[in-house]
Amino acid sequence: MTTTPGLFNFDNADYEANALKTAIGMAEGLARTICIARLLVENGRTVDMAGLDRGVGLLCAKALDLPPDSGRSLRPTLMMVLEEANGLTEAIQNQAA
Repeated sequence: MTTTPGLFNFDNADYEANALKTAIGMAEGLARTICIARLLVENGRTVDMAGLDRGVGLLCAKALDLPPDSGRSLRPTLMMVLEEANGLTEAIQNQAA
């Protein structure tokens, strides 16, 4: 039986690095979106955050797929998303007051 060279060459380190980069990119994108929404709210605008939950869900799924060491590397970026979300919540509460 012969096999095609390279057919199943799978570099796990490359896969993990790419998965981490993808998760970081998703988290940074969410943080930017939330930051823009917060700035709009702080300036008296109403924002529609429909779909944000889908993005957060995808990010959570991506984070759970990472190996433990990569997942730990994602923590600072996830904390940035949380801080932005908390800032948006505070801005919305202040606008409603």
